Amino acid sequence: MASWFGGLDSASKQAGSRHVALRNVPEEANIVRIKLHSAEKVPVADLNGTSDPYVKFTLGEKVGISTTVPKNLNPHWLPAESFSFFFLDDDDAVTIELYDADRFNADDRLGASIIMLSDYNEDETPVALDIVDPETGLPVEGCKIHLDITVMPRDKFFHELEFLCWEYERLNPHWGTNFLMTDPEGGKCAYSNYDSSKFVMNPDESVAEDELEVAGDIIKHWHVVNSLTGSDDNGYQYAPDLNGNIFTGWSVQPGPLSYVRRRLWRKVVKMNADGKEEAAAAEGEAATAEAAEGDKIEDKEA
Repeated sequence: MASWFGGLDSASKQAGSRHVALRNVPEEANIVRIKLHSAEKVPVADLNGTSDPYVKFTLGEKVGISTTVPKNLNPHWLPAESFSFFFLDDDDAVTIELYDADRFNADDRLGASIIMLSDYNEDETPVALDIVDPETGLPVEGCKIHLDITVMPRDKFFHELEFLCWEYERLNPHWGTNFLMTDPEGGKCAYSNYDSSKFVMNPDESVAEDELEVAGDIIKHWHVVNSLTGSDDNGYQYAPDLNGNIFTGWSVQPGPLSYVRRRLWRKVVKMNADGKEEAAAAEGEAATAEAAEGDKIEDKEA
């Protein structure tokens, strides 16, 4: 399950997913949520004829940085990596930069673009963003970054929960769940939670009990979400077994040893009143703990 809660003041190159924290957001603020799916025709930056791309998002002093996809000119982030920022001015913009990661030298800035937040609303909008060369100011031929962008009021942002789970099928002799998968502990399963630590027979069983306790009305029922992000046309990825291929992980297309396939499902629900209170209380406790820690540091310095 992926939740929209968490802090965002800075990020490392391996951040992957960063979100605003409730206590940091003014009541009158809006929040932009950006989901990074893929990039295409990334410029070659390395001598081996490829690049190690990652994407940096900046809004004022707030920064989010994706994970790096090594040696790939058409990278996919699967599942989509999500970044959220709050803003007060409708004329604000997010700067989006494409980099090549280098181990020993400074990372290469391959291109950039901006999105004007006034162009978006509460409807999730797919965007194929053209990338501009930082030196010439001209578009990089064919280079695009594929995003989903949503802008919403603070209250709505913190009233939703998102659940993710994997659906599994195996080939025996045809694809289907009539022969259910066997999980690593020997039980039967057709689904797992996102980190594949819990194997179950239906999607709702994949959700942790404490998350179900704060889940309210359904906003959007379970639906496939990765059909355009590193999977085939039906949303599937393929591997020899539940652990994926030892060398390549999960593949977009089936191969001769592809006996298992999976696809990602998503469900969105409202957070019930108790859940909102618990989230606010947790944020308050975290802020109190941070303040107490700060007092300890000041005392030591004194």
